[in-house]
Amino acid sequence: MKALIPALFLAFAAGLPAAQAQVPENVQQPGSLTLTGDVQTIEGNQFILDDGAAQTMVDAGPEWHHPIDLLPGERVIVVGSYADSRLEAFTITRSNGDIIFIRNAEGPAPWESDLGS
Repeated sequence: MKALIPALFLAFAAGLPAAQAQVPENVQQPGSLTLTGDVQTIEGNQFILDDGAAQTMVDAGPEWHHPIDLLPGERVIVVGSYADSRLEAFTITRSNGDIIFIRNAEGPAPWESDLGS
């Protein structure tokens, strides 16, 4: 239930129905950060997220691993952690409630093991 309370708050803040705003438990880790904002410029799987107070570079992993297909102006909720002056995304939740799963919060990113294959 503790994990549902932040999701309900996010749903209210983003104007999403509560049932659609649940963030998977594997990304609800200490040290993760949630930002809600509008997608600005996009290049591959990296984009600028404008939350109204600041603009943040978001990295959703390499496009060859999985394209994210976001559109400029789209409102999203990004859960991730900061590294190298950017937010490395774990999940991206679209305004319609669809969740784009990028990676688990713990352990290596899946594409890191793909590089060694």
